[in-house]
Amino acid sequence: MTTLGHYYALASGPVPTAGLETRRPDGRAVAYAFNTPGRLVVLGGHKAPNLFVFKAEQPDYDRSDIPSQRRFLEAHFDGVGWRVAQMLEACREDPDFYLDELARTRMTSFTRGRVALLGDAGYANTLGGFGTGLALIGAYVLAGELVAARGEHAAALASYNERMRKPTKIARSGNAGPFLAPPTHRRIKLRDWAFAHRLVARTMIRAADAFATEASIPTYSMR
Repeated sequence: MTTLGHYYALASGPVPTAGLETRRPDGRAVAYAFNTPGRLVVLGGHKAPNLFVFKAEQPDYDRSDIPSQRRFLEAHFDGVGWRVAQMLEACREDPDFYLDELARTRMTSFTRGRVALLGDAGYANTLGGFGTGLALIGAYVLAGELVAARGEHAAALASYNERMRKPTKIARSGNAGPFLAPPTHRRIKLRDWAFAHRLVARTMIRAADAFATEASIPTYSMR
């Protein structure tokens, strides 16, 4: 597991959304993001309504001590404007508060002997948006290869290992931290411009679709 120098924290509420639209007429939740260099907060949305992402040189907290994790978070958001102070207050009161580091798994092989790694055990990437999709693809490929090999587990695992290299390539090399919490004001503006520019945003979406679509994975007969 490789740590990426960024951390994230989640808290479920209460959410300081007074005066903000929190739900569209069609029922979709609305989220608001606020950036300063190396720091991001997201307020609202349909998941954890208080999200923090930030860069830190050292993990100066105790993984078994929630108060030290809260202090670590507050030290990196002290003095940040907008509604961040209220969001930090929500973290102090929330029993479900959670903090962890962004990390990724870079394996040279997903298999050894009769053991195969699947999902985050083999190709994790925190906040990268790959976890659920790759876990499902991996489970499908592993099951399909085991059936296709008709009991030859060594052949099945070798084929699984080979087929999963391309779908997991970005997850094994990407880092969502600098994208979510860019290190400079210029990088923040550049990222926001990319989303606001229709042609650039469309190109980014198509590239993401291309990475997420793996035509070489066969259709297995599970009989």
